[in-house]
Formats: sequence, C-alpha cells, structure tokens
Amino acid sequence: MVTLQIKTSGSKLCRFRYRFNGTPKMLALGAYPEVTLKQARDTHTHSRELLTKDIDPSVDRQEQKLKSCHCT
Repeated sequence: MVTLQIKTSGSKLCRFRYRFNGTPKMLALGAYPEVTLKQARDTHTHSRELLTKDIDPSVDRQEQKLKSCHCT
C-alpha cells in the first residue's frame, strides 16, 4: 500500500508498506512534491513486481546503490 505520511513539521513523504516473509516493512519512495505521485506509483508497481518474484524491494534497492557506486 502506498501512503503519504505527513509529519508535524509539514513535510510529506511517500511510503510503500509491505510484508516480506511475514515481516512488515516500509520503503521510502521520496518526499512530495520532489517525487511526483506518478513516480511513486511507478516505483510501487516495480516493487510489487519484485515481491511476486520473491525479492525484497529494499534489499534490491541497496544492491542497486552498491552497483552504481564507483567506490572500491
């Protein structure tokens, strides 16, 4: 489920709440309006596809960041 979390400071954050192997998890999709609702929905759709393949979206995101890092 994609949610819009509004903090007391007024910031708005898009989140994706899901379960992986029975454990509840939350994936940050970005701060609104820097991340549009369409972008949040697209990321949500991609994350749902990963879940159907039994891949944790947060672990996949971490792996993608490591691959894109040019550090040694």
